[in-house]
Parts: sequence; structure tokens; C-alpha cells
Amino acid sequence: WSSGYNTIYGNRNYVMMNEDGEWLAYADSKWVLIDIDTRMPARITDKEMEGYVIEERIDMPESNKRLKLSSDREQMPNERVYKTYIDTNGHMNNTAYFRLAQEFIPNDLDYDTIDAVYVKETTEGTIIVPFIHKEEKGIGISFEGEDGTVFTKIKIYKED
Repeated sequence: WSSGYNTIYGNRNYVMMNEDGEWLAYADSKWVLIDIDTRMPARITDKEMEGYVIEERIDMPESNKRLKLSSDREQMPNERVYKTYIDTNGHMNNTAYFRLAQEFIPNDLDYDTIDAVYVKETTEGTIIVPFIHKEEKGIGISFEGEDGTVFTKIKIYKED
């Protein structure tokens, strides 16, 4: 559900429940409206928001747009962005990043929180350079271009 918006950002909440309505997982996310022609952020108008019902935001810490990862990292084998990773907007779908990240999550990692920041869109044919970051309470994964451009950062860890 939508939990608010301002200028170029829209806020959305997601809940995964079992058949009894018990919450199994939840997420708070911030989205940017992108003009498909210019590939630049665009202002969200009140008219565009008319179709959305704004509901209360899930009570949880706000996501950090500047997710910091440790500089202690190891490079993994490069990955090409294939057509199957591309969404209807012409860039790599967020879920494709998570499918790639799964390859690097140790089976014995104890975690309950995942933070992700999508920094720059990635298009078909791009070579992605994955890095595994050693974090105090888990791991970080960054997906970067061959020139060092950061596309996405993911942190997987155990909250206190």
C-alpha cells in the first residue's frame, strides 16, 4: 500500500502474511518516479496520486538511501545483464539483483534484515562486477560497473 509521497518520491509498504493473517515479513520502500523518455526523476503530481489510498506507514526505521558497506570486500566473478533480467522499463529488475545476491549468501548466515539501495539503473548487456563486503553483523553485496559505478547495494544482517 501507499504510505505517502512528496516531490519525486513515493513510499510503499509491503507485508507477507500466512493464511491466518500473521505477519511473516514486512518492508518499507521509497520509490522514485522516473520519466521514461528522459530517464530523469519527475515530480509526482496530486492528480497522479488520486488513484492511491494513503494508509499508515509500517512502524519501522526508515530506509537509508546512502547505505554504507565495509571497504573490506572480495570481488566475485562478473555477470552479464541478460534480457531475462530486464523489466518493462528497460532496466534490470530489482528481483534480478536479489536472485544474483542469493548466490553469495552463506547458508549458515543468521539474519533478519535486508536493506537494499538501487543507485543507478542497469541495462541489457552491461557487465556487473559483484563484491562481497565483510560486515560486522552480516554481509554486504554491491553490484558495480567495470568502471566502478555502483548500481545496487544490499546489506544482509541480524538486528540487535
